[in-house]
Amino acid sequence: MAKTKPKTKLQDFNDEIAELVPYIGLNKTRLLVSATNLTQLQAETGPPIPPNAHDNGMPGTWNYLYPRHQDAATKNTPDTTSLGALRKTMKTTFTGIWNDIPKSALTPADYSAFKRKIKDTKPTPSPDPSGHPPVINKEEKKSGSGLVVIRILNPETPKSKAKAHSSWEYEVHTAIIDTPVPASRQATPPTPAPAAPVFGIQDITGKSLNKIPMDVDNNAGRTLLIKARCRNPQGKVSEWSNVLSVVIS
Repeated sequence: MAKTKPKTKLQDFNDEIAELVPYIGLNKTRLLVSATNLTQLQAETGPPIPPNAHDNGMPGTWNYLYPRHQDAATKNTPDTTSLGALRKTMKTTFTGIWNDIPKSALTPADYSAFKRKIKDTKPTPSPDPSGHPPVINKEEKKSGSGLVVIRILNPETPKSKAKAHSSWEYEVHTAIIDTPVPASRQATPPTPAPAAPVFGIQDITGKSLNKIPMDVDNNAGRTLLIKARCRNPQGKVSEWSNVLSVVIS
């Protein structure tokens, strides 16, 4: 059994014209197709081929060039060149008509006729970051007076700067406490344990490298605590990272 040859680009486009041109004409009012676009499309397509005729008798139109191109007896290089150029022009015309249609007017049948995909307007759920706490490291060489630079990493891939998931962001929280006094230097009786630090949100960022300012003028000698967690677009968060401790200087 002989194999069927696959269709050429011109044959595929001819099938598209045979479906789409009548569809546009039938739905022109609902789709608000402009008179200019309709005139342009009709001029490019040309009138239908009359019964028992070889072409439509209108040189330069699709319904003249295409049947001549398909017939070995009339096929010639100039017509083939013109047909290829006309295909590009008509694709531009179809695109212009599509772009002018109010999207609120489109139906699934319109998308099918114009060979367009219906866009999925539902947001893709992002994975739950639970169980994926990040890790914070201090970038010693980049930190300086009044500024600490931190690197937030995914512990599962510590050598990569990539987040565990591209849609996640990092919540960075900080707190400032009095620098703890070593036990050997504490007074007698020992200094009461300080209250638990109160963290506040410092930033929400998608970056791995982050600069945290330190208020040296008002907090020199005190300790800056930094921690972070991952969050997805739906607001779900991971467990906290390690707490990074930096003396403000």
